[in-house]
Amino acid sequence: MMSRKKAGICIAAAVLATLVLAAGSETTSAPDRKAAVTTKPGYIGVVLAGRSVELAPSLEGELLSVSVELGQDVSKNQIIASIDAQPIRQELVIARAEVQRMLVQLSRAITVLKEAERRYNRIKSLRDDGVESEDELERARLAVDVSWLDIEVAKASLDEQWERLVQLRQKLADTEITAPFAGTVAARYLDPGARVGPRTPIVRLISADDLLIRFAVPESELEGIRKDAAVMAHIEVLNTSVAGTIRRIAPELDYASGRLVVEAQLDQQEAARRGIKPGMAGRVRINDHP
Repeated sequence: MMSRKKAGICIAAAVLATLVLAAGSETTSAPDRKAAVTTKPGYIGVVLAGRSVELAPSLEGELLSVSVELGQDVSKNQIIASIDAQPIRQELVIARAEVQRMLVQLSRAITVLKEAERRYNRIKSLRDDGVESEDELERARLAVDVSWLDIEVAKASLDEQWERLVQLRQKLADTEITAPFAGTVAARYLDPGARVGPRTPIVRLISADDLLIRFAVPESELEGIRKDAAVMAHIEVLNTSVAGTIRRIAPELDYASGRLVVEAQLDQQEAARRGIKPGMAGRVRINDHP
């Protein structure tokens, strides 16, 4: 019969052999699992609106109304919001009154000039006949010159007040914020009653019918990247693909990533039909790209 010591040695050897065989089995099977993992072709990209703008007033004031909601489609030149125009209307009343006063002043100056010229011509005729003196003729000539000066001053004042009136009319028009293009409201930031100014966006508007996809190409794969090249964008969340064309290429590589940013315009009809929206992620494959 085998001694306990020998039996222990045999058991230990058997356990060690089992572990070695198990380790060998795992080692040989690992490459098979790695081989099963495949890298998806193309470049990761994100769908963007071709045009996007944050709308803010060009002057300061109280936000009177916001006439659109999140997700609402708007047409070009549609009123998006308005700010309180009452202070500007009051200034307009004063400006119109000043323009009217300047017109009256200019009209009076013209009347005075005409009278001064008639008097000068009369005295000049009498002087030619030897009835009036040269001093009297000189005073009449001076009166004409002064009248012309009064007209120039009145006209300059009228021009100044008219320019102010034009500026106020433009400010009044600027109290209404309108859509610069047809699109969709992507964000609404404020409600009526807020204090706004040129640095205070009220809504963000995007073009719903002009989509592009932006992606980055590594430096080692730049060969063949050119404008007007055809691409295919696969939108993973929708499991659908849409064709596109490269429209813009960055003039330099991104320093941090070493990649070149590229933008491709998507086929708009197909993108709309397939429900593709800005913000969706996808993979871009450039046709005929090595």
